[in-house]
Amino acid sequence: MSIWRAFRSFWSCFYRHRIACIVVGHIVVVGVLATTWVSAPFAADMLQPTPTMTGGATVATPHMLTTITAMRGISNPFPYGQCTWWASQRYFQLSGVYVPWTINADAYQWSDRARDFHWSVSAQPQAGAIVDLQANIQGASNLGHVGVVERVLSNGHVLASNMNWGPDFSQISDVEFAPGPGVTFITAR
Repeated sequence: MSIWRAFRSFWSCFYRHRIACIVVGHIVVVGVLATTWVSAPFAADMLQPTPTMTGGATVATPHMLTTITAMRGISNPFPYGQCTWWASQRYFQLSGVYVPWTINADAYQWSDRARDFHWSVSAQPQAGAIVDLQANIQGASNLGHVGVVERVLSNGHVLASNMNWGPDFSQISDVEFAPGPGVTFITAR
């Protein structure tokens, strides 16, 4: 294998899954990076050797990538008073998990960023989920809006706690939102 091909293989694996893999002969060595974001059970599964068809050699393969555990943040990096700060903080209060995305993280980008970090994104509301409104949906600004679902109402709408909604940006308020186009619900898996 050429050096360039090995580097491309390593970079692709690292960039997409936050792991490093190095090909040495017939053995693939896999190491997990950013261990603060990857759960221990996932790391253990990643490093278990599995037999292959390479003349009896054993290869450690990233066979759990289809069921990867959601990455977790270690703090709340968003500016106080913004809806993103409240959503990350409240989600942490309810689940013990901060959102891990810190760049390209305006509210309208949260669903895409959640998928990038292996979080669940759904059209079905559930209590405790982050509700993500796309730009200009149900009163959201052109940057979108996020809040946290406090409860699902009998009519299918959600009551979400929010910050930066209304006249006082630092006030926490409860607002009713309706599931539908441009509205998603985000949870760590």
